[in-house]
Amino acid sequence: MKWSISAQELADGRRALGYTTEHLGALLGVPAERVADWEAGNARVPFRHVRLLEWWLAVAAREKAVAADTDLPECEWASKFERRRKRRGQEEDERSDEEWDAHLESCSVCKKRDALVDEQYTVPTYPEPLWVVILGIPMGEWLPEWASLSVPSAIVFGVVRFLRGDPRFTKTPGSLGIILDIALATLVGAALGLAWGAARYVLGKKKTRAA
Repeated sequence: MKWSISAQELADGRRALGYTTEHLGALLGVPAERVADWEAGNARVPFRHVRLLEWWLAVAAREKAVAADTDLPECEWASKFERRRKRRGQEEDERSDEEWDAHLESCSVCKKRDALVDEQYTVPTYPEPLWVVILGIPMGEWLPEWASLSVPSAIVFGVVRFLRGDPRFTKTPGSLGIILDIALATLVGAALGLAWGAARYVLGKKKTRAA
């Protein structure tokens, strides 16, 4: 695991993944100008972004190795499907994914291939943020970087509200009032976390443009 990355390593890694500065910035939740600053050596790449880039490169290397393995069983339908999907630009098309999933359920060749791939090629572990590891919350990639603060903020607000006991916001007596209060406090915490993350993102974008 790398703790830092040079400007040249970042640029080489981005090109190896086939990403533009805009695409990489969107994935990391930062403006493209920030990525350009990193590649120019004007700023240090944060450790959390170094870990993500390292993971993406590891996943790409695994996919390349799998594609080059001629000993794996080949499904003619799957090969034609992949070529057709790439040609049409339907990488994230929902209907295309449903068609693929339906085929996998019935194709013995694809099932055997997937089992061999999982056995021979280790899937890199996604680099969860430290607070996610501590709390045991599987965040994965479902939140952009700027919005990830909403989760711990919601948890903190909810826990603090729980420890305070009697309901104070909803004024509803008993356990129902406490539950409603905790839910409301959690929503407030999530909203504040999103607002803070969005403000940091916008201010960071303005700073890079002004630089």
